[in-house]
Amino acid sequence: MPCILIERNPGIPNVLKANATQARTMEHFRRMGLAGEIRDLGLPRDHPTDVIYYTRYSTHELARLRLPPARDVKELALASTGSWSTPELPHRCNQTFVELVCAGTRRSMRPTRCSTAASSSASRSRRRV
Repeated sequence: MPCILIERNPGIPNVLKANATQARTMEHFRRMGLAGEIRDLGLPRDHPTDVIYYTRYSTHELARLRLPPARDVKELALASTGSWSTPELPHRCNQTFVELVCAGTRRSMRPTRCSTAASSSASRSRRRV
């Protein structure tokens, strides 16, 4: 399918930016056939993905948000009802690993046009991005 790829910085970033992928993004990855491969990345599939708040590193626990391990996500998504009905739940995995999967898929696609930066509206009228 024809597509446009616009990216300011080509390549995989060497600075860590995100450590989780939200449900809506995982839905897009599912449509692209990448959700399973991305869910295999990150923490082991049986490791809980809880978010924990401490007073100091490894001292008194203030709060814990219990989140399921990756192995349980599919069943939870199928059973979800109400305001959070989604075929994909969020996944905890570093952005660097997710982008490696996306980069491999991108190389197999044939973009019709490609640029490493978006042009301003003034220069857009003079050239194709």
